[in-house]
Amino acid sequence: VLVGGYSSFKRIGHLRSVPQPGGDRAAREPFRMATSLLCDIGLTNPAISGFDEEIAQICSVPTVSPLTSSAGRLFDAVAAILGVAPAVQSYEGEAASLLEAIADPSCKDSYPLPISGEELDTRAMISALHEDRSRDSIRAARFHNGLADGFAELALSTGSRTAVLGGGCMVN
Repeated sequence: VLVGGYSSFKRIGHLRSVPQPGGDRAAREPFRMATSLLCDIGLTNPAISGFDEEIAQICSVPTVSPLTSSAGRLFDAVAAILGVAPAVQSYEGEAASLLEAIADPSCKDSYPLPISGEELDTRAMISALHEDRSRDSIRAARFHNGLADGFAELALSTGSRTAVLGGGCMVN
């Protein structure tokens, strides 16, 4: 989240940084980011949807798991946790598109995405998603709504009256 104008800008917020196991390979294989986000909330059970024990082992190795605060990788992870992501994406954003397609547009509830300093802390959101036993269409909608609410809250905290959304994830 940036605040500024043509002459300058300042970064005022971002999603919580988490390991991206395998680097760019995680952008093609959504289960990698699902594993990273599940590990980030302390869940390491191989029976959990989207979790991979081998990938969990490399999450703590910075040379093969650089940190990311990418919204795209968050969408990939949630799609994998809900079981709608392919094992390997055919194109960038495939998992996000599939996640969006199942979201129930009538759902107005959202998962929490608290702001801690300059960080939108995804741990509360992923924990709520994991604990929720609702249909996947409701869980997908709660994720989308929570992400929108979190970014909106951060944007409103700036006092600015103008907001610009950019990037492929904002289309979702």
